[in-house]
Amino acid sequence: MTPKRFIIILFSQWLVFALLKAWFFDSRIFSNPGVQQVVYWLLTAVIVAVLVRRFEHINFLEAFIVVCTWTFVNLLLDLIFLSLHTGLSIFSSPEYWWGFVVMDVSIIFLHKKKHIKVRHDLHARH
Repeated sequence: MTPKRFIIILFSQWLVFALLKAWFFDSRIFSNPGVQQVVYWLLTAVIVAVLVRRFEHINFLEAFIVVCTWTFVNLLLDLIFLSLHTGLSIFSSPEYWWGFVVMDVSIIFLHKKKHIKVRHDLHARH
């Protein structure tokens, strides 16, 4: 994971999630709000899995660094930019905060694990 790749993926994921949050939290898409929340969380998990796998194989420490950085930067940029569109009421929504939990859990469990690749390469040599 290079710093350039990390920053590019960081800002691309924020842009994608900002658009997703603006769409889901600023309008009613489904008639049932529960379905809308579940669809938002599923889309969050899928998008995070796709983006975190762009780092190739990373270890758990790097995954935790991604979790902390993405969460902090998303909160900061949402406060600066997204709140202009949706207002500060987005921060009082439990669905917004559960989105971060879904994002963090998806990063930890769905990244390409380096220890598995090392073990697989070791078995391939023997």
